[in-house]
Amino acid sequence: MIEARDNIEHEIWWESRSGTANIWFDNWTKLGALYYIIPEDFVIDEGIQDVKQIMLQGGWNMEKLHQLFPIDIVDHILEDLHFHEPNEEWDKPRWMMTASGKFSLGTAWELLRSKATKSDIYKNIWIPGVPFKISFFVWRLWKIVKWDFLCMEGYQPSSLAFCIRNAAGDLQYAAARRIPDGSSLIAEARAIHEGLLYCVTHTMLPVVLETDSLTMKMILTGQWEAPWSISMIINDIPRHRRDKEVRVGHVLREENGLADFLTNFAFDFVGDHQFDNFTSLPVKAKKILNTEKLHIPYMRIRPAKDHHIPGD
Repeated sequence: MIEARDNIEHEIWWESRSGTANIWFDNWTKLGALYYIIPEDFVIDEGIQDVKQIMLQGGWNMEKLHQLFPIDIVDHILEDLHFHEPNEEWDKPRWMMTASGKFSLGTAWELLRSKATKSDIYKNIWIPGVPFKISFFVWRLWKIVKWDFLCMEGYQPSSLAFCIRNAAGDLQYAAARRIPDGSSLIAEARAIHEGLLYCVTHTMLPVVLETDSLTMKMILTGQWEAPWSISMIINDIPRHRRDKEVRVGHVLREENGLADFLTNFAFDFVGDHQFDNFTSLPVKAKKILNTEKLHIPYMRIRPAKDHHIPGD
């Protein structure tokens, strides 16, 4: 039982709500217990135990982050862990082997019957004396090795894009980039988060937020619970969303052609792409935008199936 616990505890991520997860021994960063991976030249500050102790109102305590952790872990926290204001809820455990975050015996058994246990893998990655940058790089490579299993759960390299237009349909701003890991749902959530943040910081409110993902629409309107993989992103959206100034709507994929094209564009041409106006768009994107502005209705044609009538 103890061996099984050691193997699976690395796959339980504690999503911060009240911020009471232990900084050193709980897996609140998705990296595992930091106590075992912090370089030897970093002194463990036992006076700081809870995650909420490195939080300030509205964001992370940057001074404490840099005092406690190597720069790679600080960057990971800032980039991959969206800040969530502490509240009265308990920190929520999420099983990272499933997309839903709910524990399943099947995934646990798959993990336990591996020849190389997770604890052995962690021991071979976080080796005392090895420069932390190298260990962190190996850890990222190991994440890629897991693709065969994770792809069955909906994970794959992806890209994101968002477009901001005015009431006339003219382009105000668009951005697209590739993300190293994540499902299409993660890409959709990040695109919405980044697009909404851009609108807020550039005072482009009120705004109609349209997505071709019915799942995201149901999650954003509170009708469905967010999977663990996007829960921190979803929880961060209300910080940027002002009451009654953001309306969420669902559109068909055909009506979201420009964002769809830019998503594929970012996947094919790796890098951060920003488009400040119509003339900066690729030629094909210009044609798509002009077509969408004409509001030409789309028709989905489905071939009729041949039905065999007995006796014919």
